[in-house]
Amino acid sequence: MQGIFNASLGKIEYNDDETYRGSICKIFEIDETEFDDFSFEPAFDMIYNKTKEDPFFKKIYTIAAGFMLSEDPNIGVCVLFAYDYAAAFYEVLCDYLNEATKETNRATLEKLLERK
Repeated sequence: MQGIFNASLGKIEYNDDETYRGSICKIFEIDETEFDDFSFEPAFDMIYNKTKEDPFFKKIYTIAAGFMLSEDPNIGVCVLFAYDYAAAFYEVLCDYLNEATKETNRATLEKLLERK
């Protein structure tokens, strides 16, 4: 995933739009000047393809897509990188990609998704 997605940042934190944007730039290894013109679709497709067979990811993609009145799991990936979910989703995704699944991170993300 090098060059398109950084799965080694650990926990990301943000408390406003500027720090959220900076976190997204770090995750996808882009400069902040590229943010507005960057196409996240290839990265989202790659993430989906690496996680689509896992039952937990299937579940959260469906829930997140539903927030946009969709059943498309690819939409769910996009929604999960939105401000409200990105930090929790990133932790769960990195756990999975680094083969270190932590149930507490999954539970935190599920609770966030239940609130909507």
